[in-house]
Amino acid sequence: MVRQKKEWEELFRKSGAIWTHDGHQARPHVVLSSGVHSDGFANCEIVMKDSGLLHEAAWDLAEALEHSGLNLEETGRVIGPAMGAVTLSSMLALTIGFRRSRSCLCGFCEKPDSTGGIADWMAFKKPGNIKKGEVGLLTDDVFTTGRNLHMTADAVLREGGTIQEFLAVLVNRSGLTESGGRKIVSLVDIPMQTWDKTACPLCAAGSKAIIPEAPGNWELLTAEY
Repeated sequence: MVRQKKEWEELFRKSGAIWTHDGHQARPHVVLSSGVHSDGFANCEIVMKDSGLLHEAAWDLAEALEHSGLNLEETGRVIGPAMGAVTLSSMLALTIGFRRSRSCLCGFCEKPDSTGGIADWMAFKKPGNIKKGEVGLLTDDVFTTGRNLHMTADAVLREGGTIQEFLAVLVNRSGLTESGGRKIVSLVDIPMQTWDKTACPLCAAGSKAIIPEAPGNWELLTAEY
């Protein structure tokens, strides 16, 4: 291992990739892509932009998968949902190939173009991205509910592939150890609370809910109050 879990958590926090609300009512809190409110956010793009750091993360994630019982020899392709897993799936596939001295493919699914809200399915936009009988390993940068990963799994199955019983993620913020019968293997485990917007205690306390990825909002979340 390049780093232990605690070391990865410290690195993510120091780099600003992990943010948690400090309780100050003037500090905004986040709205996740699902529409729920939360007291925390994992911005793994900060880590994934550093290719050297991402390589180390993929190496430790692959090693953790092996220790959890995954047979890397059986992995045909590393697959995840766009956009969070695009870079990660490529690096993890490269790492798996290096560790077993045989290349591993990568890929990702996308939600269909839609103006009707959050799509409830994903697909591979180019036919042939999954071969019939191919064994896929699911990956994503952050695990909250696993919704996008489960939709990715459905897309693989529709193409005739199969899925291994593991979910490989950089940050597990759910507090869960498994989802959909698959074990969650992560570099960092930091449970973060979520609430429906009608029952959000931070809103009730006067904190404003904002989308963290919107321009200028990350600065608002991390400012001094």
